[in-house]
Amino acid sequence: MLSKKLKRISPKLAAFLDYASPDLLEDDVEVLSSRTIGSNSTDFAKCFLFSYRNPAGKGSKKLPYYHLFPMVILLDAKPETILALNPFYLPPDRRKKLIDIAIAQLNNDIDDEDARSRIRYDMIKNYRNRYKDAFPCIKQYRRDLMGRVAIEIKPVMWREFYLGDISVLHESLFVGASRRKIWNDSMNISRKESRKK
Repeated sequence: MLSKKLKRISPKLAAFLDYASPDLLEDDVEVLSSRTIGSNSTDFAKCFLFSYRNPAGKGSKKLPYYHLFPMVILLDAKPETILALNPFYLPPDRRKKLIDIAIAQLNNDIDDEDARSRIRYDMIKNYRNRYKDAFPCIKQYRRDLMGRVAIEIKPVMWREFYLGDISVLHESLFVGASRRKIWNDSMNISRKESRKK
């Protein structure tokens, strides 16, 4: 079970994790302030889970849908925002390919709790065809709209969270559109990006 501390400081996130993964242990994750994500260069290409509610422009043409509990791989960080990959914008078969690529790019063994992927925004942009499915997953998150607590998910847990039984719950947490609609939109973006030079 997760620590009582998490339940005290972020009851919504704790309740979500208790429901999604009741066997998750303290050693499987690291609890931190969402405001500190990306403050250290070693955070890049690590995976973070946080709550995200009431984003600016929700329901508009620019932001017709969003994810309530993004679980993202960090690409860039600025004082007011982070840029990250949210693989749940992809259907499971394409998500698996992207996660396999991210894990193949780990800088150490998957069991190393400090391991992180080498995947970067420049890599995605420069090798557009190989990383075409990453483009619809690239999202910017405002820090002031993120829950104040985040969970770092260690690489050894990535397949379970992104592809295992838990992933079905994550897939259901989009607001504004069905997952089928979101996945169809993402596949259209992937096709367009693969044609660009």
